[in-house]
Amino acid sequence: MTMDATSQIASLNNITKTMGRTCACFNLRRATRAVTAIYDREFRAHDITANQFTILAAVVNMGELPVGQLAEVLGMDQSTLSRNLIPLKREGWLSLHQSNDRRERRVCITQAGAQKLMEAAPTWNRLQNKVQQELGTERTSDLLAILRQLSRV
Repeated sequence: MTMDATSQIASLNNITKTMGRTCACFNLRRATRAVTAIYDREFRAHDITANQFTILAAVVNMGELPVGQLAEVLGMDQSTLSRNLIPLKREGWLSLHQSNDRRERRVCITQAGAQKLMEAAPTWNRLQNKVQQELGTERTSDLLAILRQLSRV
């Protein structure tokens, strides 16, 4: 390795060491993966993932709505959401249909989807309580406020 390449590596090494302590993106992604893994493990007993649970909950909360609007609510791009809707539709938990505007598909919860959400809701509630016990009420509230603020950036 040349001296120039060695100094570049050393410089990058300093940057990457700092990243773990100071980078919002790095730390949010790491925390998200850890929390999602916990929720997924607990939701496995209900044959649903944390992502699927969140999508179903959003549709119940918002009511029937266009795919694009649901993607916006969830902070996802439309193509990613469309891929995530496929297994939900296959399981019969959501239905998709054309709206009056033929370019737009609308999403709505089915009875089976509502039932799946009800079945998994006690697990979600238990996990929420666990997070609050770990962080405390005030820190949990602050964390959620910060996350909502960041999602509007």
